[in-house]
Amino acid sequence: MCIRDSHTPGEINVGQSIGASPQPQGMAIDNLRMTALADSDGDTLPDQEELEIGTNPFAADTDFDGQSDFFETILTNTNPLSGSSFFKINLEIKPEIIQVSFPSILGRSYQVETSIDLVNWAPSPGQAGTGQDLVFEFPRSAPLFYRVRISQP
Repeated sequence: MCIRDSHTPGEINVGQSIGASPQPQGMAIDNLRMTALADSDGDTLPDQEELEIGTNPFAADTDFDGQSDFFETILTNTNPLSGSSFFKINLEIKPEIIQVSFPSILGRSYQVETSIDLVNWAPSPGQAGTGQDLVFEFPRSAPLFYRVRISQP
């Protein structure tokens, strides 16, 4: 005859043993509730974080430089409180090539995309941020429009 005990969260059940294992162990959490943080301006930077860093939680671009507080704070490490501190792409046209360069930071991935019509974009191979300027080169016959995609791996 087998007797089954009911599930008893937080307690050891009959026949259950707990011991150390050489393998990494997981953890289960019962009844977890997550509450979304308020983001009044919709820039994906929570209001509380904006208050801590001094940006305006009701304006997505506190310094009015055309780049959101989230973009400056999280992706480019520029100053969201200074209109003269922003992510800038440099374009240099040489006889055989076009160079697209911009500052990078560690822990980010960068990819230049090109287009002939601003609708269809072709990605170039990505590069990891180095903390220095990254330079992407394209043949002089390359498309006319360039943009940079930044991501956190």
